[in-house]
Amino acid sequence: MAFNKNSFVLLALSFLASFWLAYSQAPNNLQPGCLPVPSLPENFFSKPESWPHGTPLLQTLKDSTNPPRIVRRASTFWSGWENVHYLFAFGDSYTKTNFTIYGEQPNPANPLGNPSYPGATSAAGPNYIDFLITTYNQSYIQAYNLGYGGATIDPSAVQSRLRKTLQSFQQQVEDEFLPTYVNNSKVPWTPSNSLFSIFFGINDVTNSYAEGNGTINYDLIQAYQNLVNEASPF
Repeated sequence: MAFNKNSFVLLALSFLASFWLAYSQAPNNLQPGCLPVPSLPENFFSKPESWPHGTPLLQTLKDSTNPPRIVRRASTFWSGWENVHYLFAFGDSYTKTNFTIYGEQPNPANPLGNPSYPGATSAAGPNYIDFLITTYNQSYIQAYNLGYGGATIDPSAVQSRLRKTLQSFQQQVEDEFLPTYVNNSKVPWTPSNSLFSIFFGINDVTNSYAEGNGTINYDLIQAYQNLVNEASPF
């Protein structure tokens, strides 16, 4: 069993919409089964320039009088936030917590599995994966975070500038997710109780621009679509 690509798109949009809403509401009460999150500076949400990994895009969204509208559509697999119990994350440094499939697996004592909460993030503290499973969730969620710092979508299209053997989206899907978590009785996830997050593109754009390759965008989107399809037989 693997995730449905249409289900992923719809769930991802739902995740983004809820996460955007969470920024504006910033609830203080933890949901059942959550770990405490360190308090943030009072002006944290109003000053994107002070965020770790703050970018001009974040500043643009803050200053925009017409922020982008996120549309959510119903899915046959979507059963509500309260029924989400598994999170599978693929990405680069914005996502990674340094989880390894060979270490301790997510459990009630530590929904991240390994390392201990909040993990080793590029934010020097909780990142969006941490917040999603400990603060803005409506149920107990175990996170299988396969994100890897510096990762690109497909090394045959754009290589990481860190090293060639780095875990790209391709490796995260083919070498980790498919052989480890598909048809795994110890991780009984289904399309209805799981959320998939894919966060790539930053290293692909940066590295291809540095190489003067301005025509690779189509190849990157095609590689991305192929990898989603590869893990989506439904």
